[in-house]
Amino acid sequence: MSNKQQEGRKWGPVSLLEGVSHVNVWTYMWAAFFAIGLLGFFNYGQSLVLKTILGIPEDQLGDATKNLQTWAEIQAIIYIPIAGVLSDRYGRRIILVLGTLIFGLAFFLYPYAGSMMDLYLIRIIHAVGAAAMASTMATIINDYPKESDRGTFVGIGSVFNGLGVVTMILVFGRLPVMLENQGMAPDEAVRMAWLIIALICVGAAIIFQLGLKGGTPSTYSQRIPLKTLFADGIKAAKNPRIAYAYANSFAARADLTIIGIFVSLWAVKVAPELDLSDAEAFEMSTASAAVASTVGLLWSPFMGIICDRMNRISAMTLAAFLAA
Repeated sequence: MSNKQQEGRKWGPVSLLEGVSHVNVWTYMWAAFFAIGLLGFFNYGQSLVLKTILGIPEDQLGDATKNLQTWAEIQAIIYIPIAGVLSDRYGRRIILVLGTLIFGLAFFLYPYAGSMMDLYLIRIIHAVGAAAMASTMATIINDYPKESDRGTFVGIGSVFNGLGVVTMILVFGRLPVMLENQGMAPDEAVRMAWLIIALICVGAAIIFQLGLKGGTPSTYSQRIPLKTLFADGIKAAKNPRIAYAYANSFAARADLTIIGIFVSLWAVKVAPELDLSDAEAFEMSTASAAVASTVGLLWSPFMGIICDRMNRISAMTLAAFLAA
C-alpha cells in the first residue's frame, strides 16, 4: 500500500481500519451526536407526557415514572443482546437505520397514549428501537479505529455524545413552551413537539443509510448461528476484565437513568408552586441537565487520552471513582 493510501486511512489523530472512509467516520460522529442525545431526551421528556397528556396526579407521578422505567429496563435487558447479535449477523448499518425509524415511531405514538397501559405497550416499541441504536453505536467503536487509537476515538465520540445531549435537551426542551407561545394548547404543544422529533428521526435514518459502512464485520463474515453468538457473549463474562466492564456498565446505566428521568419529573411536579406551566418548568429544568452534560463534554477528550496511555482496567477504575 502506498504512503498516500496509508494517509487516507487516518482521520485526524485516529488510524482507521481498512475499508473505513472519512464519510463513514463523520456519519458515525453524527450518529453519536444525534442518537445518544435523543435516547436520553425520551426519558427526560416522559414527565410532560405523564402530567400534561395523561393528567397523572402529582402524588402518583413518582410511582408512575418508577414503574415505567422498571418496565423499560426489563425490555432493554431482553432486546439489547438480541440487537447486538443481529448487528453481528446482518451489519451495523441496517440495524441502526431500522432502530432509528422504530424509535421515531415510539416518539410519535407516546403523547397519543390514553392510559398507562398504552405507555407500557409503546415502551416495547421504544425498547426495540433504543436497543438497536445503543448496541450498534457501541459496536461501531470497535469496527472503525485501530486498537492503538480506540481510546482517542471513543473520547472524540464522547464529545459528540455530550454535544448531542446538551443540544437535544436545550433545543427540544424548548419546543413545547415555544409552541404554547404560538397559541397551542399544552397537550397539543407536546404532541407537535414529539411529532417534529419523530420526523427528525426519519431524516437521521436516511443519513445513516447513506454514510455508514455497510456489510457485516469481517470477523462475522461467515454466518455464525444466533445461539452461538449468545453463548459467546455469556462465556465472555468468565474473563475478569470483561466481567469488570459488565459491572461498570451496570452502575453507569443506573446513574444516567436516575439523573435523566427524575430531574425533569421534579420540575414538572413543582410547577404549580412556582406559578409555571408544565412546559415552562420543563424548559427551566433543562439548565441543570445541560450543565451536567457540558462537564462530561469537556472531560471526554481527556478521558480518551487517559485510556490510550493507561491500562484499560485502571482507566475504568478511575472513571468509576470519579463517578462515585
